[in-house]
Amino acid sequence: MSFLLPGLDVESWLRFGFHIWSVWLAAIGNPKLFVDAPPSESVAMEAAEFYIALLCFSVIISAPLILTNKGEFSDKMRIATNALFSVVSLGICALAGDLAFHLFHGAGTFASSLLVAVYGVGPYGPLMTLTSLLIFASLPANLRPYALSMATAQKVGKDALNDPRTNRFLFGLSSLLIMGVVIASYIAFFRCMVFVHRVHGFRAAASVVVSLIMLGIIGKLTGYIQGIIMPPPSEDLPEIQPQQA
Repeated sequence: MSFLLPGLDVESWLRFGFHIWSVWLAAIGNPKLFVDAPPSESVAMEAAEFYIALLCFSVIISAPLILTNKGEFSDKMRIATNALFSVVSLGICALAGDLAFHLFHGAGTFASSLLVAVYGVGPYGPLMTLTSLLIFASLPANLRPYALSMATAQKVGKDALNDPRTNRFLFGLSSLLIMGVVIASYIAFFRCMVFVHRVHGFRAAASVVVSLIMLGIIGKLTGYIQGIIMPPPSEDLPEIQPQQA
């Protein structure tokens, strides 16, 4: 049953939410349940429905951050367009993984690799958003707009640790949580890719290594493009002012 256009009544939206919640729990527990289905229009529609619902959830829970951020309009747009980068990067990562696995005679298709990205990586998106909100809560207001830019995120981390206004405990905890979510998503992605492409042993290991190299290059390019489209207001982050004695 498709829930892409739930009715206006509350019951339809409750059933829609319960449906997405059930799929999310199943995908987190065992994404292989969804990625081995023969690609079809109904399978593609269900995958699109699920991923769009996850993106909407992430945007909704990020809305207070976007609306209450005291920075300039460009800073708000930097935060808001993060979801768009997620959509584009998911497809690119699926393509990169598909190419890497086909180099070693993987049996899957791009459609199956895209299903892996949706059901293997997609469920971790809301968790990443929640942990990112913890990062924002731990940072001083002047550093928050830069945290989502791949070009300035590393400098934000260094400056945050030197800023007495940073909640160091929350910053450290949320950083560890984000690292854990990223590692878990990578493990789920590659386990499912090995499963759908039917590779084992050396071919599986080589496919994963090549995929990681390609994803690393894509990450660098994405950061560069993001820096062009959404540059910071100045080349350097605001300097930390010393506290008055």
